[in-house]
Amino acid sequence: MAGCTIIYLLGQQLHFELFDFSYQVLIISEADTAAPGPSNKSPQGWEGLLEAMKKARRLNNHVFSMLKARYPLDDKQACAIKQSGGPLHRIKFENRVSAFEILPQK
Repeated sequence: MAGCTIIYLLGQQLHFELFDFSYQVLIISEADTAAPGPSNKSPQGWEGLLEAMKKARRLNNHVFSMLKARYPLDDKQACAIKQSGGPLHRIKFENRVSAFEILPQK
């Protein structure tokens, strides 16, 4: 939870999800099981590892959703870098809707 909080407050959640190894493995395994054609069996022992990765992803998403609901970050102005190496100013990153705002309230 502490790591997710630091990542969120620094505005690096999208980078975390992009570069986290377990997220990439899960995306590949989900795409492999959804692909039509002959079923490719995963190597022995991977089921437990994939379940642990799914549990960690659910926990991370829950922590990020709680933080977005309680401490929404303002839209940030950032500077991106062009392929030529020059800066591209005033790129705006929009905040996304929190899961707590979408879910029905009791």
